[in-house]
Amino acid sequence: MKLKVCGIRQQRQVVELDQLGIEYIGFIFYPSSPRYMLNGDIDAEWMRSASLNAKKVGVFVNETVEQVVEHIHQWGLDAVQLHGRETPTDCSRIRQYARVIKAFSIGNGMFEAYSCEPYFDAMDYALFDTQSEWHGGTGKKFDWTLIDWSKIKHSSFISGGIGEQDVIALTQLSSAHPVVEAVDVNSRFELTPGNKDLIKVTQFFNQIKLI
Repeated sequence: MKLKVCGIRQQRQVVELDQLGIEYIGFIFYPSSPRYMLNGDIDAEWMRSASLNAKKVGVFVNETVEQVVEHIHQWGLDAVQLHGRETPTDCSRIRQYARVIKAFSIGNGMFEAYSCEPYFDAMDYALFDTQSEWHGGTGKKFDWTLIDWSKIKHSSFISGGIGEQDVIALTQLSSAHPVVEAVDVNSRFELTPGNKDLIKVTQFFNQIKLI
């Protein structure tokens, strides 16, 4: 299983995560987030030209297609993660410039898999996260059984309050549903918002690499 570490705001941690072999590094371009990357020390020119093995993922909420594309070019993003009301048409347009990870929020009720279907030809990955007004980073898990995984026909990320204690559950989920190819972590691996505990990240990464 692959790992995405989201909410990074420090250039030093970008380098350290890349050296660990983390596959995806997430940068939040949502001003209301406590992990808003423009409040960090990462320079756009540095990130655009940085030679990283990790994929640079920009996280957006209800930005226009033009704004997202501008950020792709400005920051050298490999992929974007869309957490708002973006339409399949929006995703298709953005996909001409970077890979698209479309996020779907799961609340307390049953999640209808058919809500993903219009996006299947417009995205590269689905991401399932806990529903909240903050669009992620809540530290809370949703009930994974709410999703009828047999109807998900796309490579997927699982997110929402995942921590070190979830390795066994992730192993079982991935074994039962191979479409779940990656895990997205954030607040459970922080010292403070936007500042990751790299010791915990390393330990977790070493465990999920075996899944």
